[in-house]
Amino acid sequence: MFKPEENKVETPALDQLIRLGWDYVPGAALAEREYYRDVVLVNYRNS
Repeated sequence: MFKPEENKVETPALDQLIRLGWDYVPGAALAEREYYRDVVLVNYRNS
């Protein structure tokens, strides 16, 4: 399926952030939070 927003916006933005030294963690890997209002992911932050 063609995903124009992902292809034209999200992927290039993620690529740029990775080149700048940011870590990319897919959303599925962040399943530790119980509620969407949880902003700070304590276990990821402490690693």
